[in-house]
Amino acid sequence: MKRYLVIFLLTLPFTGCETEEVPLYNSPDYISFAIRQQDTVVLSFFLLGNLSEYDYPVVVRYTGVPVVEPRPFAVSVVNESTTMPGDKVSLPPALAFQPMQMLDTFYVKLVNFAELQTTSKMVTIALQENSHFFLGDKNYRVLHLVVNDNVAKPDWWNARVENYFLGAYSDKKFRKLMEIVHPDLSNTSESWIRAWALEFKIYLAQMAEADTPVTEDDGSLMSVTVRM
Repeated sequence: MKRYLVIFLLTLPFTGCETEEVPLYNSPDYISFAIRQQDTVVLSFFLLGNLSEYDYPVVVRYTGVPVVEPRPFAVSVVNESTTMPGDKVSLPPALAFQPMQMLDTFYVKLVNFAELQTTSKMVTIALQENSHFFLGDKNYRVLHLVVNDNVAKPDWWNARVENYFLGAYSDKKFRKLMEIVHPDLSNTSESWIRAWALEFKIYLAQMAEADTPVTEDDGSLMSVTVRM
């Protein structure tokens, strides 16, 4: 009796595998931006170093089972809420989420133009549902970019900076400083500001020696207060 019981238990898994199919779990695939719609991004060409154009990185988040091959996704410019001229903003012609990634990045090309020095323009980008992806959280489906080339006196350009390093502030001087020195404005310690001022002082002296002095809007010579 025991012998037949053992044989039955051993053969049961084999017969089960031949007759039953294991159901597969299919999870919906969602895509969303990494930045909330409410968190408008402000991008200044001036603070980027007076660039003529800039490729702004946009991070996209994928939620679902990791894909094993590239999966196309779609974005578009929302014309109704975009004030940036159409020839000054462009998206990649084709986009695909890369395999085994939960975050991916594409780039929006933005072109600088004169009007941005006096006004700001809006660019609104929206994700589009397609046959590969549903849209994720409703707060992460649209991205707003405010683009300008504005210049304004920064907080770090205080009385001490005027007296010991860069002299009196002017928009023209700040633009010229960014153009010539390309300072990293993420670090505005006095040691770095002094280094920028010294480099700028040498440039101003060289221009004066070449009979092409740099002047302020009122015609006076542009100068800095830092000592060598």
